[in-house]
Amino acid sequence: MSKVPENKKYYLQNNTVGLVTNASYLNQNLALLNTDDYFKADCLAVAHEGYINYIPLVNAMRRCKYVPICAGCDRGKGIIKWMKWIKMANDTYFVCLSTIGIQFFDVELTDIQFEYDFKELNSRLSLPLGACLLDDTLFVGTAMGMIAMFKNRNESIRMVNHLQVTPFLYLDGSGNCLVTVSREELKSYRIDGGILELVADLRETLLLFSVLKVYDDILLVGHHTGELSIMSFPELNLILRKKLHEAEITAVDYSKEKEILLTVSDDLFLKAWKWDEAETKVSSLTPSENQTIRP
Repeated sequence: MSKVPENKKYYLQNNTVGLVTNASYLNQNLALLNTDDYFKADCLAVAHEGYINYIPLVNAMRRCKYVPICAGCDRGKGIIKWMKWIKMANDTYFVCLSTIGIQFFDVELTDIQFEYDFKELNSRLSLPLGACLLDDTLFVGTAMGMIAMFKNRNESIRMVNHLQVTPFLYLDGSGNCLVTVSREELKSYRIDGGILELVADLRETLLLFSVLKVYDDILLVGHHTGELSIMSFPELNLILRKKLHEAEITAVDYSKEKEILLTVSDDLFLKAWKWDEAETKVSSLTPSENQTIRP
């Protein structure tokens, strides 16, 4: 079991909060799945600076461990941007995007199966910004508007292609479509034969985007004003926009089965909401400010 130094046992970025439930190979929120019990997850991963805390949830014989995303003299370096268990061609991998590139671990984070630093794309380190699995291809967005495509071929991960779009900050997708967002612009694309076809382009000059998540045909977009926009995907038609926080929304998660939204803001508030899709209405599950969970 790898050990992390004493001064790195706690989150160094202690002024930020994120929802770590997307760090599961399950497609929905860990605590909100429509199952017999709420915690039907095998394990959980939590990001620390330079390390991943791997936490088994079911098997009492398995122990937690801290896994460095770099080995050797670079051990403990790197800031994790995105991580998730994904299934590619019947093999399950734990994928980590960080300031040092992308790593594909085995399912229990024992060994790195493949890693890539994106320098080959433009002769310098191009930081990964987000990823989404469409069919059997992992699309990874990087700085300068580059989207790299990874596939599992004969139990071996390979980068098979890369596409150029306008620069963006975040990327997500579902089905055969993906969406990119800059501070003021949303663009959705359809994948056809490895080529991106623009579906919709939405510009908001006074309402800066801060975070986005795609759930099937629904796009959730957080704003720096504390507002949340719910849109159709990939058409980007606005369904609902509502102010949920006083500060910038920094993370969002959703369970379609239970119609529950979780949002986190820059002032460290976590809130739960009921999203009535039929009535296009969002109502608070924490009716008073005193009931809002503040870490």
